[in-house]
Amino acid sequence: MKIYSSCSSWATRLHLLICVGLSESLDISTSFLRKPCAESSSTEASFDMLQDSPTSAYSKINWYPCFRDLQGMTDAMFDLQKTYSKLVSVADIGDSYLKSIADPHGHDIHVMKITASAQSEPAQVLFTGGHHPREYAPPELLMRLATHLVQGYGEDAEITRILDTTQINIILYVNPDGRVIAETKRYLYWRKNMNPGDGSCDDFFIGTDLNRNYDWMWGDTSGASSNPCKEDYFGSQPASEPEVQAVIEYAKTLFPEGQRKDDPLAEIDVPFGEDITGIYMVRFSIINLRTEDSSYLKTLM
Repeated sequence: MKIYSSCSSWATRLHLLICVGLSESLDISTSFLRKPCAESSSTEASFDMLQDSPTSAYSKINWYPCFRDLQGMTDAMFDLQKTYSKLVSVADIGDSYLKSIADPHGHDIHVMKITASAQSEPAQVLFTGGHHPREYAPPELLMRLATHLVQGYGEDAEITRILDTTQINIILYVNPDGRVIAETKRYLYWRKNMNPGDGSCDDFFIGTDLNRNYDWMWGDTSGASSNPCKEDYFGSQPASEPEVQAVIEYAKTLFPEGQRKDDPLAEIDVPFGEDITGIYMVRFSIINLRTEDSSYLKTLM
């Protein structure tokens, strides 16, 4: 798959943010996304993800036996770091809402960094998953991508080229608190984090939709709500939630300030210019507008 995107707005309302160097693209096989989930005689699914450790050893979501649960995925992430220590490192970039208030059920938010680059400033790619806990697949797909990359290094020429020049950053779960609810109480279809706000909502309706909490287009009620009890509530203010703050602050460390705009919407008609380096853009948008760079960027496709 070829994936290109922009670093022009590190605070986008996207589940997936990908920033790569201008000369780089991710052009890798997507076969790892289509691995079958073979059922054993006990009907428990298993698939060979790690060369040295079967994934059947990891705990899974009860009703989705092909998907590891939060604990299983966290265990797999640290096992990947241990097995491929020269390629993978894991860092704590912030706290979930519950962790931020010292609730024992809270979680750290981790990023997995994958690279073989010896460069001081390699190209950067950032993937985020798990904003909406009830969307079960993205974290599993991201872990499959991570495993595919490290297993392919030194064997696959394209993967080797990517990791020799690029750092892949993967946040499997932006919303781990909510994920626990989604994995244990399926009937709730949990979407938000666990911030109770001002206490005006019943327990089943608390929280902020983290994917609507970024400051880009915050407060736009055409795709979100100001009602704290609604499932797409955008929060009390832009980036009010600790999970979103963690993603934003980490993204800032990856992408130079010169590749960002202070107010992307207000500056949408202000081009970066042809002398800008390090970004190439094809992006999804929630508004039907084109920037002054559009015709220039299209010539690079």
